[in-house]
Amino acid sequence: MAANINRGHGPLLHDPQRRLIKPLRHNRIPAITQASNVSLNHLQTLMTQHTFIPASLDLRTDPRARQYVKQEVVDVRFAATAGSIQSREGANRYAAGDALITGSTGDHWSVSRDRFDAKYLPMPGVVHGQDGQYQNKLMPVLAMQQTQAFAVERSQGGDIIHGHAGDWLMQYAPGDHGIVENSKFQKVYRPT
Repeated sequence: MAANINRGHGPLLHDPQRRLIKPLRHNRIPAITQASNVSLNHLQTLMTQHTFIPASLDLRTDPRARQYVKQEVVDVRFAATAGSIQSREGANRYAAGDALITGSTGDHWSVSRDRFDAKYLPMPGVVHGQDGQYQNKLMPVLAMQQTQAFAVERSQGGDIIHGHAGDWLMQYAPGDHGIVENSKFQKVYRPT
């Protein structure tokens, strides 16, 4: 699939069959940008099954959001080349050198190298920057549980990730969002 380059044209939506769809604008049905047999009904279903949360949403202004800290030891390997890793929430594209993480509950995701270096510490016996086990630094993040299916643009790569009703919308910094499945959230996050 072609690179998902989005130069200020708004969020992109990906359907489950990985066809690239143009940015959502003013609730219009997006046009398909790659050869596809996706029907108008399928596109409408995609748009109505998930509430789209724009990257501009700032949870600091939402009284329902709360601060939490994560405490988790994860397995990390550093990517030798660029690629994509499939998480439960959707594709996570990464560059060479980025961290490819397997969480304590078996889930997978990628973290850009600069974000990883700022947020994770090696466990004893591991040299920072080498594959091995790391623990996240105890840094507060904003989180809000969602009552219906939703989608949000990750800050890294502009990937669109999808959550289910009951999952948590995370904000690591303004414009930097993620999704955590409720069962994992209950295991590794605590209120501050």
